[in-house]
Amino acid sequence: MLHGGVLLSGKLGQFYTAFSRVYAPFTSDETLLMRISLTDNSSRWFNDDTAKIWREATIRVPEDPDACVSRVTGNSWEHERLYLTEHGSFIMCYFNERNLSATQFILVPPATAIKWLLANDYADEVPKLEYEKELREFEI
Repeated sequence: MLHGGVLLSGKLGQFYTAFSRVYAPFTSDETLLMRISLTDNSSRWFNDDTAKIWREATIRVPEDPDACVSRVTGNSWEHERLYLTEHGSFIMCYFNERNLSATQFILVPPATAIKWLLANDYADEVPKLEYEKELREFEI
């Protein structure tokens, strides 16, 4: 499955199909809109087809070349993903491959998103987002 220029396969593809895509009950220009509902019971949602997505940085395990350990979570089953919606909101996705039903989509402030981008090797993308103030907070 292709999403945001990233090929999702295996468990991640199953996660994406089973838990994060919700078909909107309406169409726009005769195209079904795809949306993800936030898990804060606010009824807010975003269109994942128009959102920018960043995947977490991972480390390959020498003993198991198929295992990718998340640098952020420190294990191979808990993962994170960051979205930037077309309206400028940052959404963090937290998911556990062992318990996909506990997947969360949470609105996060720009400072949290910038910190996450820096921790996941996306420092070159931060200036493009025009959040210099938030970026300076992490400079020493």
